[in-house]
Amino acid sequence: MALTEEEQSERDLGTMFIAYIFVMMAYGFTVFQTYFYYSKCSKSTDGWVLRAVVGTLAVLDTASSGMFSHAMYYYLIITYMEGTDMDVITKPLCATLLLSIVCFFIVEMYHCIRAWQEGHPTTSAAIGFLGAATLALGTAMSVYLFEARDFGVLEQTKVKAITAAALGSSALAGMAIVYFQFSDFRFTCTDCSAASSTRGLIDKINMLVLRRGVMPAVFQLACFVLLLAMPWEKYWLALLFTSAKSHINCFFYLLNSRESMHATSLDTTVMDTLTMDSNRLQWRDSMSSVPQGFQVTTSTFIPTRATSSIPSTKRRPWRGGDDIHDVRGPTFAPRRH
Repeated sequence: MALTEEEQSERDLGTMFIAYIFVMMAYGFTVFQTYFYYSKCSKSTDGWVLRAVVGTLAVLDTASSGMFSHAMYYYLIITYMEGTDMDVITKPLCATLLLSIVCFFIVEMYHCIRAWQEGHPTTSAAIGFLGAATLALGTAMSVYLFEARDFGVLEQTKVKAITAAALGSSALAGMAIVYFQFSDFRFTCTDCSAASSTRGLIDKINMLVLRRGVMPAVFQLACFVLLLAMPWEKYWLALLFTSAKSHINCFFYLLNSRESMHATSLDTTVMDTLTMDSNRLQWRDSMSSVPQGFQVTTSTFIPTRATSSIPSTKRRPWRGGDDIHDVRGPTFAPRRH
């Protein structure tokens, strides 16, 4: 049964509100990962270009979140009691859409340059072309929506074709990035039984879904399919905003995982190990970077510490020392006579 105009508007409002919740949650992860990157990963390893890209994405994501919050304030507070008309497009919502397209383009250009540096010219050209098409068509889509101020403009064949082409090129660029990630970076698993543990399974999922860009590619493809299948619903728009956040967070996670991969709490027999050469990311065998003083098992690192030469029966309570976590063991104060 067809919905009335009021019921359809209420459904669209609920869809956008749920998208707003996920978008703001993802923005919290963006803030955390930005702080982690600048405090841990970029001090002496990355060039100024990569640091500027991360900062630009963080600023654009902040602006996008603010604009989306303003748009939801208009729908939920200002016009709610009068009957919210979700077909009306506000300026902040158009700005959010345009900023999301720009974030797509920046991340795609990073992977384009990286694919070129790693010796994949065909994949690099495909990502670059699709990224440029996404930016051009997405900008045109935003301009049409900004001028019309009504989602009904999507019923026009020209505008709908431009919107579908923009989302389609973005989805193809996401799949090209996933192809590059899986073709260039090998997945080492010297002991696949280690992945059966809970921690090994979580690490493997993180690597496949987040660091390889599978999640944003799936979101972009679903956004394109929803636009073609149900253009009268706002599902595609809500998923577009969520996809932009996942694109940024997966990119930040890829950069930040270079630091966390060297932590001794991770399973290096299942995970890959990254080394950095300026702005280029290179992979090497994880077992060649085992820190000294640790024994490698099939699932984790076990620290080996030197034992004290003092017999256990003659030890006195610890009264201080340089460091309680010193690998030489705690120090004991001399006996006072």
